[in-house]
Amino acid sequence: SQAAMGQVPGDYEFLDGNGKRITLASMRGKPVIISLIYTSCYHVCPTITTNLARVVEIARAALGDDSFSVLTIGFDTPVDTPDKMRQFAKQRGNDHNNWHFVSASADTMQQLARDVGFSYFSTPKGFDHMIQATRVDGDGRI
Repeated sequence: SQAAMGQVPGDYEFLDGNGKRITLASMRGKPVIISLIYTSCYHVCPTITTNLARVVEIARAALGDDSFSVLTIGFDTPVDTPDKMRQFAKQRGNDHNNWHFVSASADTMQQLARDVGFSYFSTPKGFDHMIQATRVDGDGRI
C-alpha cells in the first residue's frame, strides 16, 4: 500500500444500496476515505467499520460534518451486492452523511485494489485481507 501513495486511482464506478451510481471523480473536491470490506465477514469487517465510524465522528467533530466523504466498498463482488451493502450499513447503525456503502464489478474491484495497494485472497472460511483505510485527497491523489 505504500507504493500507492501519491498515485491517482482510476475513475471507478460503484452502485450504492439504492442503485445510485457513484464515481470516484464525482467525489473530488474534498477528501475521501476508502475502506474495503466483505459483507459475509463475521468479525473483522464489522469491527473495522465500527472503529472507522468512531474515528469519522471524532474527525468530523473537529473538521466539520461535510469536510470529507467515506466510501466503504465490498470486495467480495458476487456477494456484496448493493442490497447487501445497504444491509451491512444498517446492521452497523451507520447512517452518517457522506458515507456510501457500495458494490463494484469484479474488474473494478481488481483494478481498485491494485491502485490503492489492497491485498486479499479467498480462503475456505472467507477471505484473508489487509485492514486498510485509504485517504484520497480532494484532487484525487492517494
